[in-house]
Amino acid sequence: MNDNKPNPAKAAEFYQQALASFQAQKSPDAEAQARQALLQDPDHADSLELLGAIYAAREERALSLPFFERAVKLAPHMAQFHYNLGVIHHELNRFPQAMRSYHQALRISPEHNAALSNYGDLLRRHDQLEAAREHLERLQRLEPDAKGLPLKLALTYFGLKQYELADKYFVEALNDPKEPAVVHWEYAHYLLLKKRFEEGWASYEWRAECSKFNSVYHFPHTQPLWKGESLKGKTLLIHREQGLGDEIMFGSIIEEAIQDAERVVLVAAPEMVRLWQASLPAKVHVYPYWGALPPGWDQPGLPAWYKDYQFDYQIAIGRLAHLLRPTLESFGTPRTYIKVDEALLAEWKQKVGSIPNIAGKKKIGVMWGANPAAFHYDASRRALRKSVPLHELEPLASSAPGMKGIQLVSLANNVHGSQAGSLNALDLIDFSEDLIDLAETAALMMNLDLIITIDTSLAHLAGALGLKVWMPLCWDADWRWGESDTTSYWYQDVSLYRQEKAGEWKPVIKAIARDLKSYAKEA
Repeated sequence: MNDNKPNPAKAAEFYQQALASFQAQKSPDAEAQARQALLQDPDHADSLELLGAIYAAREERALSLPFFERAVKLAPHMAQFHYNLGVIHHELNRFPQAMRSYHQALRISPEHNAALSNYGDLLRRHDQLEAAREHLERLQRLEPDAKGLPLKLALTYFGLKQYELADKYFVEALNDPKEPAVVHWEYAHYLLLKKRFEEGWASYEWRAECSKFNSVYHFPHTQPLWKGESLKGKTLLIHREQGLGDEIMFGSIIEEAIQDAERVVLVAAPEMVRLWQASLPAKVHVYPYWGALPPGWDQPGLPAWYKDYQFDYQIAIGRLAHLLRPTLESFGTPRTYIKVDEALLAEWKQKVGSIPNIAGKKKIGVMWGANPAAFHYDASRRALRKSVPLHELEPLASSAPGMKGIQLVSLANNVHGSQAGSLNALDLIDFSEDLIDLAETAALMMNLDLIITIDTSLAHLAGALGLKVWMPLCWDADWRWGESDTTSYWYQDVSLYRQEKAGEWKPVIKAIARDLKSYAKEA
């Protein structure tokens, strides 16, 4: 008699016990019984699947993954098995694998509602908007009250620029009390795009409540939040948030906000400290952000200078807009508000002047790539969508027809700077090793004639410096550039060149090249 011969009947008996224990939330018993089932039959797919579910329920996803994978191989006809595997891939941020599993589940069971929901949303996040709409609308027909469906529909219609439908489903999603922060955060982008600023800023206020989704963190300062009270005789702490571009953009409101304050402390991105020090009134004391992030907010602890101040109020820099920009009219006429130290300007004048054969040419600063968001998948994909492949800029090169009178100068720091020499046809001058912070970059920009940049912090910097900026924008450009605007309400001399079709940069660069030829001929 072979004691190692599989015993499917006995395995099924242990499996039923394990299933009952799992449903009774007796996880240790369920695990032990499921393992007993596998001792009876190592290929018992249901038990493998159950063990995967047990570990998944404990959030031990790496442990659950091999059990789900083995179950799928043994029972490829089971749609639920493929779906469960997809969920684990999804939660491990293995999105292509998750999409493959959801797709397979739907091939087996086209009306698998949970797979329709998850797959539809991942299709949207991967820019397959029409396919996302198809899957989510099918789910809506099958299960109109499916959890999270209104927000997924709203985001999909927003991406498709079907704005009336997007608005309808955003409003419906707001009625779900379980996820108000995420819904408000997403709705804010729609409202701000539509220049419904009062409503938009109100929804934008929820951004730090959904940090795990959007990576927007606010250090938990204990001082009272400034809500617009008089600052006469008071000290206000303004602290940074989000990215460099946001800091520069919202920084346009600082001087207006602090007119009657006795003292202001601005906690800024390290790259911006020198610029803010050169630009803001003497009563504003500027310090670099010290890098604390949750969950260890107290590591490395508060900096020594923090104890030198008695703060009356504190506010995140983005909240200034909520207080002072309720309408489009409230933005007024854009102004120059960032300045560069004169000695630094002179230093860069010499550097730019020493470029070989530069005399008599228009000096054009260019930035083509957005920095990847290393810890945020959706933001990284967005950075790629905003970026122009370097070879697409060839029509702007001095060797292109009609461009003899221009010289391209790279504005990239060490993140993208190495690319500057990778395309000989562009003849890009590279200063990346010298661009150690944005004060250096600003001084370089001030010694150029025109800035051509995608939507990065450099676009905001050039705009805040009052420079002439031409900006190629992707099809689904950020709300801050408006729905179809050709100029900016944030900055005074920014011209916007928009994609008419997602991913197609050639027509955009062609339009910029046409205007650049005319600009190159100007005296």
